Amino acid sequence: MRNLFGVPNTLNVITNFPFLVVGVIGFVLALDGGFFNISSRGEVCGWVLFYGGIAGVAFGSAYYHLRPDDQRVLWDTLPMMVALSSLLSSLVAERLSQRIGLCCLIALIFSAFLCVTYERIYNDIRFCMMFKLMLPLAIPVIAFLCRSKYTHSRYWFLSTG
Repeated sequence: MRNLFGVPNTLNVITNFPFLVVGVIGFVLALDGGFFNISSRGEVCGWVLFYGGIAGVAFGSAYYHLRPDDQRVLWDTLPMMVALSSLLSSLVAERLSQRIGLCCLIALIFSAFLCVTYERIYNDIRFCMMFKLMLPLAIPVIAFLCRSKYTHSRYWFLSTG
């Protein structure tokens, strides 16, 4: 709640800076595709959207924490849901198929927008909370059940932590 240099809720606002750094660096490296050794366009799309969502978390959360209220919470929640959606779809594209991963990405992004819209209209966060909880639970299950075409697949388990 403290202000520093005229910035309200300073600590809540500035703690979003690491999200911006990771999001921008990851976005640039994922666009290239070579750094991460990504082999398919569907995975590149998922990872680019994931890192874009992470950068969006920095802006959305900072915007919300400057003056927290019900009108601004949408901009804090939506980028997180986009990042989670694209993370899960990247896993599906890697483990199952590129086509299923892209379909999953479209369906999950659409679902994220529906959850946020429902929350705004009915002031009910249950669907947003279920969405944010179900995806991190689904990631280790899919990572455990389906074989990876890459090495270091154990990092999927760390990412859900």
